[in-house]
Amino acid sequence: MTNSISYALTLCDDEGNLIKGSLEYSLIDGKDIATEKSTVDTAATSQSTTEVGTFQVKGSIKLPEVTGETSVDVNGVAYVSMMGPPIATMLTAQIGMKLLSMEFNFIESDGAHIGGGLSWASEPMQPAKAWGIIGKKS
Repeated sequence: MTNSISYALTLCDDEGNLIKGSLEYSLIDGKDIATEKSTVDTAATSQSTTEVGTFQVKGSIKLPEVTGETSVDVNGVAYVSMMGPPIATMLTAQIGMKLLSMEFNFIESDGAHIGGGLSWASEPMQPAKAWGIIGKKS
């Protein structure tokens, strides 16, 4: 994957079980999907405007204990402040009737660590399994 970013992942579920995995993704080169101006309420009586771009994301995630031994293709969107790093990145994958959803953001502005959450629904109409995620750039 050209110009990709890779992370070694550690996931923890609500029972304290830990699993390891990896994520590799790229922001798609070229024009951003859409640029919008959003108003952020900075205080009860004042407002400021922040420009945010949305960029398509493509990549793969490998979580052997969740999705099996092969990498799973993920797609999504990154919301990027024009003044700095991504605000949030959201990824999804569908494998047959199974659904993976992940959201994360940088813990430091240089992207050395990410934090977020992941859910895995292995059966339609059943509750998804959730994990907290921390990742270290690899």
